[in-house]
Amino acid sequence: MRLFHLIDLPSDLIFIRLEDQIRGKFLETLKEVFGIYRKIGDLVNYTDTGIVDSFRVKNRFIKLSTIIKLTNLLSKKGYCEFDINKIEKKVIAYRGIGTSLIIKNPKFPLKEDERIIRIFFHLLGDGYGGKYGVAKPFYRNYAKELLDEFEEDLKVFGEVPHIKRETIVEIPSVIGYILGHIYKVNFESHKSFIPPVIFKL
Repeated sequence: MRLFHLIDLPSDLIFIRLEDQIRGKFLETLKEVFGIYRKIGDLVNYTDTGIVDSFRVKNRFIKLSTIIKLTNLLSKKGYCEFDINKIEKKVIAYRGIGTSLIIKNPKFPLKEDERIIRIFFHLLGDGYGGKYGVAKPFYRNYAKELLDEFEEDLKVFGEVPHIKRETIVEIPSVIGYILGHIYKVNFESHKSFIPPVIFKL
């Protein structure tokens, strides 16, 4: 069973929310190491105000690529408690870029068990994995038991908000981003394919 850590996900398409305590400690340590907030902001293309707000404003989401850069910088300075694989345990919610719905209480790393495999094939076959700026992911089926199973399988990603109708389940865009990235597929119907790695599982 493969495990997918934060570092394995599409970091430019995902935003995460950290526990309050670690956010405060994060900013405090950055200030201690780099001195002024402007210098910290320059490292990740933020303004000094932007970097402070990212960690001080409650319920603020931070771009995953930004967190990865900052954790790498702190780890290289000897602050091992900020290793990205430790920080991922402090993630309390995540969402995709734009207006993607928020998934709460995730359990990172994600486990590639039968639930993720089923979700992937459902989106590939009878649904759509979504594409940023185009459409959101959904799964369509006329069999109620398959829709119910799909709905239950979503828990592998955390507490997933979704819209369930008679023959369709609509899910947050971030799930499509993750599956498209780890399996290296394009969910457009004429471009989709079963990735070779699936046959090795």
